[in-house]
Amino acid sequence: MSNISEDVKVRIYNASKVLQRKAGTGKVDPKKLKEAEKVIEENTVNFVPMALDYLKELEKALRAAKDNNGESADHHHKITLPIMHLKSTGTVFKYPLVSDLSDITLTFLETTKTLNDDVLAIVMAHEQLLHAILAEEMSGDGGTKGKAMKKEMASVCNRYLKKHSGSNA
Repeated sequence: MSNISEDVKVRIYNASKVLQRKAGTGKVDPKKLKEAEKVIEENTVNFVPMALDYLKELEKALRAAKDNNGESADHHHKITLPIMHLKSTGTVFKYPLVSDLSDITLTFLETTKTLNDDVLAIVMAHEQLLHAILAEEMSGDGGTKGKAMKKEMASVCNRYLKKHSGSNA
């Protein structure tokens, strides 16, 4: 679902050698994989409070960026971080729709150079959409509603990118 625009350039980062030394290389023991999958499938943690905490962080970062006209790279980082957390944890806690929408928004943010009012409005729409999903406890993929939400979020991002292609999007 990350494919927002054909114009998006993929950046590849080489793995850290330090991380490789800590984690090791090679194949993962199939027994360990099955154990990890079982933990994920049987998990009963309530994701909603955790996700709401991430959304509070996002709201705070959005307010700060709006107050300072989004000028600082620090604002970009502070907005991106809670969305990354939502993307990485949503599926683990049976909210893949949250992960998918966060993935779309993250990909969009990676392609924008500035945090102008339009970009901030798109991220605010993302935040409000996630609030609605969590309020409804819409776990899973959201069915046809979830599909429509993902399609519309990607469409909004694409419209912005087309409108601002060639400029300092």
